[in-house]
Amino acid sequence: HGRCRARRGGVRGVTAAAPIARPRRRKPLEVRFWSKVTKTDRCWEWTGALYRNGYGAIFCGTHVDRAHRVSWRLHFGAIPDGMFVCHCCDNPSCVRPEHLFLGTPADNMADMHRKGRAVLLTGEDVPTSRLTRADVAYIRAHYVRGTNRWIRGNCAELAERFRVDRSVITRIAAGRACAA
Repeated sequence: HGRCRARRGGVRGVTAAAPIARPRRRKPLEVRFWSKVTKTDRCWEWTGALYRNGYGAIFCGTHVDRAHRVSWRLHFGAIPDGMFVCHCCDNPSCVRPEHLFLGTPADNMADMHRKGRAVLLTGEDVPTSRLTRADVAYIRAHYVRGTNRWIRGNCAELAERFRVDRSVITRIAAGRACAA
């Protein structure tokens, strides 16, 4: 059945030699990188594996890295700690070095806002929000602050009614939360 009796354990006292494990010889990173790049007039598109968000992925010896970061290292050298490799073309699969720049996380966010890609949700537009604009208006209109421990306000009752913490009620009433 394709295997010798020694390997199947059919001969007493004879064991088969373990097969020689040969290390898999992987092509150099640069060769593998360029085999997955298609150059166009505008962007150099990564045609290899992609993350769900569209960024290219390539195995770098011990880990998988983003293709645009590998492109930066191949063209310009190491990426300083804490720095992002950002795209000026806003194409996550682009690896063209002229379309990449180094920036801090704050630079990356500023670039996103400047280009209008930021989606800022506030108030009841936030999926986890518990209060509507009408709830906030009601809280502000009906909040009564207690003056001391004997004359209590209605913070606890409002918090229980809207199923939020009392600190949320006091911040809304003071205008420090929910600018609705």
